[in-house]
Amino acid sequence: MNQHQGILEPQHANARLDVARGVSALAVFATHIGQILFWRIIGPNSGFAISSGIIARHAVLIFFLLSGHLITKSVLSNVRRHGHFKISDYAAARVARIYPPLVGATVICLIVFAAIKFLQLPGSISFGLPGDLYRVRDSFTVTISDVLRALTMRGGLLEADGPLWSLFIEVQIYAVVLAIAAFWQRDFIARFWCLLLGVAACFLLKDAKFFVLLWAIGALTALIEISRVQATVGTLLFAVTGLALSFIEPTALSAGMDTFPGMAIQVAFGLAYANILFYAYPRWRYPTPLIASANYSYSLYVMHWPLLMLALSVGQDWVGHSLYKDCILALLAVPAVLLIVIPLASRLERHDDIKRAILGHLPRHLDRPTRVKLSAGFSALLILIGAAALYRHIQSCKPVFSTQYKYIAPATRR
Repeated sequence: MNQHQGILEPQHANARLDVARGVSALAVFATHIGQILFWRIIGPNSGFAISSGIIARHAVLIFFLLSGHLITKSVLSNVRRHGHFKISDYAAARVARIYPPLVGATVICLIVFAAIKFLQLPGSISFGLPGDLYRVRDSFTVTISDVLRALTMRGGLLEADGPLWSLFIEVQIYAVVLAIAAFWQRDFIARFWCLLLGVAACFLLKDAKFFVLLWAIGALTALIEISRVQATVGTLLFAVTGLALSFIEPTALSAGMDTFPGMAIQVAFGLAYANILFYAYPRWRYPTPLIASANYSYSLYVMHWPLLMLALSVGQDWVGHSLYKDCILALLAVPAVLLIVIPLASRLERHDDIKRAILGHLPRHLDRPTRVKLSAGFSALLILIGAAALYRHIQSCKPVFSTQYKYIAPATRR
């Protein structure tokens, strides 16, 4: 009996959330294998393509729910530990989690770009063969501007690493949370700068309201307690609502995902998932490999796309339009991606160690004159950045006006 108990050690309280995060990342990975390697042959309107697209979107729903729940719990824990909201603790934790894998993904994008350009592989000028039903990208491109925009969470590298779009939204939400939580902070200057950062993030989030809503649903689950019975009833109610809406408007499941009916269906399923994940979860003993998948889930999510694009570039001409050869390419690509990502993740996703290192290099206390000087310098920097952005916007508008004048007006005269 003791030996049996030693084998079946208790699993930690959030094991189910680790499984959800890991399985969701693997689902997105599997979907992108299909999108990058197979859709050009079978087409984006095939049953396989549509169903895999739905699975990937629902995996993203789970990511946002998990993020909202866990970040809200971390903010509450921060306030309880320190008696107020400690900004450095929150910021260091977010940086430690987000940036090491993101920098790793950026380096991978640059290496893949250099390999494709140097070897003149497909994608250096254009992807695709005559007769293709789908082209995932016109070419594989990376620019310095892309890298800078990615590292500042403003939508860079999306051509080279498509899944980063959801990371940018998530980090912008973190900035809004920081602005709200800073009101539990004693320092007025710190509140001001957090509020300013939050306002800037709100501007960037103006087109991502749906995902903000999903994140907020996850956040509410960290604040509201309901019984398992209530959660079970809620799960059934929301799932039936989502299924009913899907039958009424089936196109909203795929091409119409971003229409109002499509978003209503996703919110209904999101509410069902929230009830299952945080309240009415099954009390199972989860397989250890599934729990361990959370240890590399984030790295896999941000790194797999450029590696699969390299596989497409290397194998496109050999595969042609043969599904048999495409399957061989996929079977070779999958373990190659995992063999690259998992060891990198073991080094890049050491959140606690990286957080301690960041906090160890931060000064424990800054006197008020120093904070005022830093604020003045930061203000001057923001003014310069704003002026440069405004100048660039004005300059980008000029060619549009001149083009309309020079080409459309003569055509009208004829």
